[in-house]
Amino acid sequence: METNGMGMGDGGLEIIRMVVSLVIVLGMMYAVYYWLKRRGAMPGATQKRLRVIERLPIDARRSILLLQIDGEEFLVGVGGDTIAPLKNLKQGAGDDEA
Repeated sequence: METNGMGMGDGGLEIIRMVVSLVIVLGMMYAVYYWLKRRGAMPGATQKRLRVIERLPIDARRSILLLQIDGEEFLVGVGGDTIAPLKNLKQGAGDDEA
């Protein structure tokens, strides 16, 4: 049996190469899975319930956000340390509340 100077034969090196290759392949598969899941392209990927549809800056510290939560739209004012709901917009209702 031939050794490589460290007391291991060719069979031992072959096993180490296989294990390292397996770890690399599994790591690459996980990276692709994670990337697809973040993009929402995976079946069963978690869908986010909250989405910022539009942001309108008023000045450097204040803005108005149009949010969608579970299919409903909300107009929210954000400024400094405060967040204030402005209006609940029903999708498809089309009428304004005064």
